[in-house]
Amino acid sequence: MQKMKKCAIYILFMLFLTLNPCRCEVITNYNHPILYKIIKFKAGEKDANKILFDFVKGETQNPVMISCITLDNVLAYKVDLDDDGINEIVGVALGTAYAAGSTGFSLFILKRYKNNYKNLSLTAFWPWNDLKILKRKVNGFHVIELKKTNGELRYLEYDNKFYQ
Repeated sequence: MQKMKKCAIYILFMLFLTLNPCRCEVITNYNHPILYKIIKFKAGEKDANKILFDFVKGETQNPVMISCITLDNVLAYKVDLDDDGINEIVGVALGTAYAAGSTGFSLFILKRYKNNYKNLSLTAFWPWNDLKILKRKVNGFHVIELKKTNGELRYLEYDNKFYQ
């Protein structure tokens, strides 16, 4: 029953994406006074999707949840959040154990350390809202602006361990 519920969430979200003809993209805003980039969650970047998919599969211990995870329900993008020349992976895995109820889906921010990735995010959001990356930095990483379901803005800052 739990698997059906998680898969139903995924199906509804994918239907939403199918009805919306826009493709997802990362928009660079170098001429904007406060925005660095905007991520519009629609399809993901193929190689970023694969990295997040492999990370989620490796992290998930529950066999029922693993069976519901497919490459098609991962939306991820490459963005250099700390301006070190190496892209972080920012994305969501839909229809999995990463659904967070009324707060949305777990936001993954993967930072590469040698041959492994570490998730720097401790938050959830609804991926049909744009994710805005600001030019302002805290502890060397760009601040991320999210819109909550009630329309309020939330700012994620890196605390030398996680985005919170």
